[in-house]
Amino acid sequence: MSESLRTVFRRSTKYVRVTAFGTIIDTLVLWLLVEIVFEGYENQYVIAPTLSFECAVISNFLLSYFWVWRENVEMTVRDLFTRFAAYNVVTFLVFAVKLALLASIGGISGWHPVICNVIALAFTGVLNFSIQNEAIFRPLTVGEKSG
Repeated sequence: MSESLRTVFRRSTKYVRVTAFGTIIDTLVLWLLVEIVFEGYENQYVIAPTLSFECAVISNFLLSYFWVWRENVEMTVRDLFTRFAAYNVVTFLVFAVKLALLASIGGISGWHPVICNVIALAFTGVLNFSIQNEAIFRPLTVGEKSG
């Protein structure tokens, strides 16, 4: 599949907006969980980021499906859930990388989990876009489309 540079640029610009919104959701939920729900809890570097991340995953997927890659999807319930399942698996793998970075940075620096989270997100963003563009939201071929 060969996409024009203009298409990739337009899509990546939308993707940056979606991930910025997701980062706000992730960070806000993380902050609330760390400061209110898990305050002082030893595993706040694992549990709170996991929950906040899944909130961001859901919002990012929906915006990606209905806005960023809408011309590549079928707009059916089956397509939505099939792509969400793949998106969630891939995003979880990228999240594992992010979580390892977050915990490492936090363990070494002692910085607040929100700061560690933003740094880790910066490193995994490019990886995530590439996988979504080339695998999750690639256009369906004629044989793949549901009948």
